[in-house]
Amino acid sequence: ENELFDMVQRQTGVEYRYAKQHQEPQSDPAPQGDEPPSLDDLPSAVIDGLYAAAKRGDIAAIDTYVTQASEHDRSTGLHLRRLADRFDYEALASALEPSVH
Repeated sequence: ENELFDMVQRQTGVEYRYAKQHQEPQSDPAPQGDEPPSLDDLPSAVIDGLYAAAKRGDIAAIDTYVTQASEHDRSTGLHLRRLADRFDYEALASALEPSVH
């Protein structure tokens, strides 16, 4: 592939500019894998609402509650967002269940 681009560049004079790959900042990393996040900094209303939304599969409500969770704890919010983005509502509900009031 690179050889083809080099050949086109030599023949046409076109210069290719390559974008740098975007990387997430390394500070304040989200928990990795499916380990349950710490929910200590989340209000009970967010935990309970997100749990109920996950149990009923309410995508819009899940998005709203995950956004609220991220505002309280970025790392936990990122972990919950990964689960929500994978539509893994069972894992999301399981992560929240011990803290549901």
